[in-house]
Formats: sequence, structure tokens, C-alpha cells
Amino acid sequence: MNMDLKKNLSKEERIIRTVIGLLLLKIAFKETTPKHQSIFYRIFSLSLFMDSIFAYCILNDLMGWSPKKRTPSFIKKVLS
Repeated sequence: MNMDLKKNLSKEERIIRTVIGLLLLKIAFKETTPKHQSIFYRIFSLSLFMDSIFAYCILNDLMGWSPKKRTPSFIKKVLS
């Protein structure tokens, strides 16, 4: 069984997701964070870590986004 996921995250996006995941984990383990928020932060940070590990984001796939297709259109408009 071959399970090849196409990579739809760039290296920069993977780094950003990892950093945000670490920050959310830090907030989640603070004693002052309410329990329900802490659980949400832990689940969301786990999702970000999984995205960055596999370089695949299901939302990007569903929306048809790809790092190769992402060119800032506003820059094209300014330059033309």
C-alpha cells in the first residue's frame, strides 16, 4: 500500500507552523490557562505539528492552494 501525500506546504510555512505550535503548547501548559482552552491549544498545536512534519495541510488541499501557485497577485498589480 503506497501512501504518498503530495507536499503542499513550503519550508517557510512549515517553520511558521512549528513555531506557532510551540507557542500554543507553552500557553496550554500555563497554570492560569482555563482547562477547556488548554485542551483546545493542545489539539491545535498537535495539528500544526503534524502539518509541518508531513508538509501536507488538508485545508490547503481542499482549497486548491499550493506553494507553487501562491504568488502575491497584489505585487503583480503594483508592478504592471
